[in-house]
Amino acid sequence: MSDELAGRDSASSSITLVLGLGASALAMVKRLREVGQPVRVYSDQPPADDTIRQRFSAQSVGTMFGDTVDLDRLLDGVTCIAPSPAFPPHHRVLARAEADGIPIVSEPELAWQLSNHHTRLVGVTGTNGKTTTTQLIGAGLSAAFGPVPLLGNIGVPLTQGLTDDLAIGVLELSSFQLHYAQTLTCEVAVITNLADDHLTWHGNAQAYGKAKATIWAHANAVVVSSKEHAVLDLLVKYPPVGEVITVDPDAFTLPIQLLGSHNRANAALAHAACLAMGANEDAVNTALVRATPDAHRMQSLGRIHGVTFINDSKATNPHAAIAAIQELTHVHWIIGGDNKGVAYDALIPWMRSRAVAVYGIGTSHEEVARAARAAGVPVEDHLHLDDAFAALTQRVRPGDTVLLSPAAASTDQFTSYAQRGERFAQLVGEFANA
Repeated sequence: MSDELAGRDSASSSITLVLGLGASALAMVKRLREVGQPVRVYSDQPPADDTIRQRFSAQSVGTMFGDTVDLDRLLDGVTCIAPSPAFPPHHRVLARAEADGIPIVSEPELAWQLSNHHTRLVGVTGTNGKTTTTQLIGAGLSAAFGPVPLLGNIGVPLTQGLTDDLAIGVLELSSFQLHYAQTLTCEVAVITNLADDHLTWHGNAQAYGKAKATIWAHANAVVVSSKEHAVLDLLVKYPPVGEVITVDPDAFTLPIQLLGSHNRANAALAHAACLAMGANEDAVNTALVRATPDAHRMQSLGRIHGVTFINDSKATNPHAAIAAIQELTHVHWIIGGDNKGVAYDALIPWMRSRAVAVYGIGTSHEEVARAARAAGVPVEDHLHLDDAFAALTQRVRPGDTVLLSPAAASTDQFTSYAQRGERFAQLVGEFANA
């Protein structure tokens, strides 16, 4: 255990305990010290970089590290806890805090509590499509009102970006952040869709859905899709106080450049959210039509030797992978990674109807193989992406499509979904030059 409390916060009786050492944690510490709030930082592991320790020392921030730290001492004088998303509710520090009645707030909630509440926020959540929808809303609002920043998961932490002079911001919110958000107020709340995800963090699907519904607790308007029945059910279970705007993606006719019906749904939601904020429709329309797809989100890598390659590494759960494959045929489908406790059963019908072969990778590769066998589809069972790619190059034929849409997180073998997608793109490049 590393303990550096002496001479810093140990004499204070009103301490905010920040959990974590990542970007959101560091942003929270900085903001809290700016307002003169005593801060203590805890992490299960000490920082690998001494510059972080030096920064805390310069800010008069007490620290405690180690998963065996004494909780009585850690929580002594603590009146609020602000955890990073890496800390699930069942973590021993948070479980103890809940039992002791110590308030817990997420980073966006903390930012809102410390703000002047003048900023008009559009909040976006959902199982999939959050980032794309947030970007589209940002583009539409920027076209109408001038530069509008993207905050939260997609941009800078809200404790850094929610300044007193900020008029409008677009905020991508995860279920982790919403779980501990009580007063965070989004003028317009958007929920793209809802499917099982992050069950190991939340404990069950009900808790996950409840966290998502928190986004509309104080919203003036809630934008949802008429096609997302799970979201409509959530509206009934947790009725919002504001107006519900229901969008039919099939009726959205703007000629957007983004591939897939799921991206058309994202654009339809973004369009409605911008109008709900009072944006000029012509400006919004122009911005959405000009929007281009990001890397790793249904990104076409080209047609090589008659084979089409698509990088959808951003698909980190089955719901996202289904959105990717549903309009494709003759697919060699690469699936697997850290599946976060979510089964692959929902993929079986799509394997059967769309896949020529399935290639399992990552720590869940055996589960992928079982699902493929249940679908009656040929399967290559591999641990590493490189090996799966080598196997599929022996199978592909002109007219086929190779799809990396893993339906799982990348953290078992990669630092991020982006790194996973970049490696896939490298392999495609090597295949092209072979």
